[in-house]
Amino acid sequence: MTKQLDPVLLLLAAMIFVFTGLLIVIAEILKNDGQTFQVISGLLTGFSGAFLGRIMPKKTDTEKSPPPGA
Repeated sequence: MTKQLDPVLLLLAAMIFVFTGLLIVIAEILKNDGQTFQVISGLLTGFSGAFLGRIMPKKTDTEKSPPPGA
């Protein structure tokens, strides 16, 4: 049973890695540029929130079957 991942989740995960790397590079190269660091960290926060908002919990057996008497 192979379950394919949602392409949106893959895109969001890739963008999280890209902006994390960019954030580290900016922190090392532009040490006195707090504005750019803040903008990139805001983008990283947004992509992380969107990623965590799209993750669906695995359904259990009790959630699949209707309640008794329904």
